[in-house]
Amino acid sequence: MNRISFHYFADARRTLYDTEYQNMLPLMKKAGVDTLWMLVYNAGKYAAEKEEILRAKAVLEEKGFRVNALSLPVGHPGNALNPEDKSLDLKLPSAWRYRVLPDGNKEYFCACIEEKMIADNRELVEFCRDAGFAQLFFDDDLRMGAHGDKIRGCYCEHCLQAFSQLTGKKITREEIARACEEKNELSEKWVQYNCDKITGFMKATAVSGIQTGIMVMHHGDRRHGIDIPAIRRAVPDCLFRVGEGHFQDQSFERDADHAEEVGGIRAHMELIGNPEFCYSETTVFPPNALSAENLVKKAELAIREGIRQIFLMSGTWLMTEPYWEALAARREMLEALAAE
Repeated sequence: MNRISFHYFADARRTLYDTEYQNMLPLMKKAGVDTLWMLVYNAGKYAAEKEEILRAKAVLEEKGFRVNALSLPVGHPGNALNPEDKSLDLKLPSAWRYRVLPDGNKEYFCACIEEKMIADNRELVEFCRDAGFAQLFFDDDLRMGAHGDKIRGCYCEHCLQAFSQLTGKKITREEIARACEEKNELSEKWVQYNCDKITGFMKATAVSGIQTGIMVMHHGDRRHGIDIPAIRRAVPDCLFRVGEGHFQDQSFERDADHAEEVGGIRAHMELIGNPEFCYSETTVFPPNALSAENLVKKAELAIREGIRQIFLMSGTWLMTEPYWEALAARREMLEALAAE
């Protein structure tokens, strides 16, 4: 597997109605983008009418792109997709439960992983399968808490009750939070409980006829409910976007920054075990925060580590012409690197 493939996001309504997006498609094509991932679902809501999704998929395929599906299954904390876009509808369906923090407050805008939410997401996967999408990625907030070193989880009353039944005694938020600080037997049970939630979601939403995947955040692991080997066992053909970071120039200027980026890639790839299932996270965020030159550098680092599926990302903000020009100009170099 020596040839690289560039991936980017697609939006049904932009494809059909937005001239700026339509005009950018030839630039993407020239830069080597061959696959577009259409945002189909966001926290329990379809991103467009189903008819629009089907029509936009056909339009993009006529232009020579492979078109896969992208879903934000639990939402995303705050407006982390594009802070400049105040129009994004981030509320969860009334039938879903919000994820709850250790202090008892809801984590907006993220869902607790429970039966109704799983059933709705499985229905979404079935729709995408029936619509002809070959692959679907679940966005990287499919985890049990925010980035960082702390053990995470959902502390809603339903999760506390379920965990108490698992342990055989009533457990409070305060006890779990204290155990997570002390790293004891109770905290390990809590970690396993939350990992089982994510793994269970992936297994329940794996349907025949479409390949699903999970985008893993930077240094995402069992502390966040993400047990990559367990997911691999539950869904053997699962795709993984490895969690890189450094989306801004200020965090990607030094050799140490590059080394940290590579360390995150390697940690996930070692757990996945097969580079054919690995995608990069080659992200600019927020808008224009990472230069075009550094975007190419991020792609280069991923390719050097054996990743050939380069997933360019920018939230809902559309990467502008200088980025596509830089990628087009360095495409030959990146292809040669992949062939080494």
